[in-house]
Amino acid sequence: MQLPNGPRPMLRRAIAIAALSATGNAAATAAPMLEEIVVTAQKRAQSIQDVPIAVTAFDGRMLEDNGAVNIGDLNGIAPNVMIQQQGLVPNTGMFSIRGISFSDPDPNADPKTGVALDGAFLARNNGVLLDMFDIERVEILRGPQGTLFGRNNLAGTINMVSARPTEEFSGKVKGTLGENGQRILRAAVNTGAMADGKVLAKLSASTRNYDGFTKNTFTGNKLDSLESHGARLTVQYQPTDRFDLTVIGDYAAERFNGPGTTNETIDAGGTGRDGDPFKVYHDVDGFSDLDTWGVTIESNLQLDAGVVTLVANHRDLQYLTFGDFDGRVGTTPPPPITFHIGRDAKQDQQSLELRFADEHSDLFDYVVGAYLFREEYQQFNLQSPTTSFANVRTLSRNGQVSESIALFGQTDINIRENLAFVLGGRLTRDDKDFELNTTLQNGTPIRLQSSESWDQATWKVGLNYFVRDGMMTYVSVATGYKGGGYNSRATVAQNIGPYDPEEVISYEAGLKADLLSQRLRVNAAVFTSDYEDIQGAVRRPGGNPTGTESITQSLGDAEVKGVELEMTALATERLTLTANLAFLDAEWTSFLADLTNSGVITDNSFLDLANAPRWSAYGAIDYEQPVPGGLVGWHLDARYMDKHNTWGRDNAPVYYRKAATMLNGAIEFTPDSDRYRLSVYGRNLTDKEIKTGTAFVIHPVTFFEPPREFGIEAQWNF
Repeated sequence: MQLPNGPRPMLRRAIAIAALSATGNAAATAAPMLEEIVVTAQKRAQSIQDVPIAVTAFDGRMLEDNGAVNIGDLNGIAPNVMIQQQGLVPNTGMFSIRGISFSDPDPNADPKTGVALDGAFLARNNGVLLDMFDIERVEILRGPQGTLFGRNNLAGTINMVSARPTEEFSGKVKGTLGENGQRILRAAVNTGAMADGKVLAKLSASTRNYDGFTKNTFTGNKLDSLESHGARLTVQYQPTDRFDLTVIGDYAAERFNGPGTTNETIDAGGTGRDGDPFKVYHDVDGFSDLDTWGVTIESNLQLDAGVVTLVANHRDLQYLTFGDFDGRVGTTPPPPITFHIGRDAKQDQQSLELRFADEHSDLFDYVVGAYLFREEYQQFNLQSPTTSFANVRTLSRNGQVSESIALFGQTDINIRENLAFVLGGRLTRDDKDFELNTTLQNGTPIRLQSSESWDQATWKVGLNYFVRDGMMTYVSVATGYKGGGYNSRATVAQNIGPYDPEEVISYEAGLKADLLSQRLRVNAAVFTSDYEDIQGAVRRPGGNPTGTESITQSLGDAEVKGVELEMTALATERLTLTANLAFLDAEWTSFLADLTNSGVITDNSFLDLANAPRWSAYGAIDYEQPVPGGLVGWHLDARYMDKHNTWGRDNAPVYYRKAATMLNGAIEFTPDSDRYRLSVYGRNLTDKEIKTGTAFVIHPVTFFEPPREFGIEAQWNF
């Protein structure tokens, strides 16, 4: 499936991903209405209003406009969804969907939110926040997706699809200049149809420089700075109407300086030392170098009975990171140890998915398939006793080989024309082989090997009822699963593991409706989830210089309930209003663990779950005004999050982010010819000091959102 590309009026930005051809030509003469959004949330192209899943979709312009650079800039838009950067290790995701949160940068830790690019999963939590460019759409699926997407999707799935080549020669060049040295240049060119129309190709590239918004007052250097480069080549081959083959190759490199970490003990709230949250004081600036490349092949064969799809992927990831995790100069305040930590890791993965989809039957609309996955990584855990990376020493070396195989299927059973029963299931087998090599402080060498396997069944049942054209309701029960694993931070045998998988079962009811002659769209969902065997970090005695090490173990169970409402209104032909509201009630039902490393297990169920704000909301106004020679568009959005705990292991005030609203806006001009576009943007317009999170590493350390930033963008289309 290929969806339309190219510039569109700002009016459509928040509401339209793609217009179906049946409505495209009529739009000019018919009454204005919201465009239909097409997604692949169920492994086949469907209108978002026909998908019985809570899903929010965005077009690529939302990832490229207003100074946005990656999916983290969508944070706070989709209900009950947080997409942020983990504070200590750059380009590592901190995702929370419906109160299920994950931010571990360890390459051995499986994520809880699946991230897919062009149908292939990014298995690690590192590298998922690379600069995105020339993206066609992003789909955020909320709730467990264990049937069609499999393991490590128990919180939800973020599905990204890059833009495909077009039949006509075309392209665009876009530049951005902003505060704090923001300089972005993006370009894409379509070759047009070649080889008698059988071949299409597209080349996209991006480069970005950013000077950062934090200053280390000890070294005098700017932190949170970034230099990144990326490219993507897409080639489509379609020799017949029944067969197509797409090959996508991409590469990205990122060089990051920092991050800036505020030590709360010596600089409370970021302002206790010098009154400025964007000034930090530590003796190591830190850095992160990341390189990744991948190739994805997708082919579709149309048979009389249905469509056979093959998606194959290979991806390599390498990164070297080093930073001042204690956020201070020297060893004051105590304890008298330094925590200058690094990681040198290499990971490669291969995956293969073969599936068959049939929508020709009056009784069944189904997808069946098989999935194979293999991953291998090697990692060196590093620490420097001084401020120099040249003096770094290896704490441990470890590696792992992971293999997974799954069989899956899901079908709609059309009981009546407007009533369908949903039934799906997936069987997964996971195997992990782990090896640790290290030398303890007393000189004792340790080499340990361990293997473990897990078999897991995930399933979904539901009922879809189409009240009328443009309105449906659904109820469903779905399960999700996150794989078990080993602790790559461990240096002694008793801390290696393995630890058990996590499971969730979610009960959901929803409504999707286009009202008022398709001028008002209302999507709502209510859910409750039982979240079991939650895995989290604790500190235990180990063999590294600090005397303790962070490992993962089972903490307990939780129950999460919530309500989500999404509304888009075409108030007039020129004015679009968007409003999303989310409520979340998340609490531990059992949390028995030793969190103080005292050897005593305590009841910790009174603690708040991390990154689970009770209320969150999003509102946007888009207005377009015709002017001589073109169109002026105005955009303003507000993103609100209630006060919430960002750590989840302590209810002390330092670990909470205060309730805050962030305002963003833009003004753009597009001429009638669509040959170019000019815009001015502002992010965090009220210059709020907003905490993104606080973690405990020797002392509590905090990270902040960037301050107010303005910028200009110019795009030329050819």
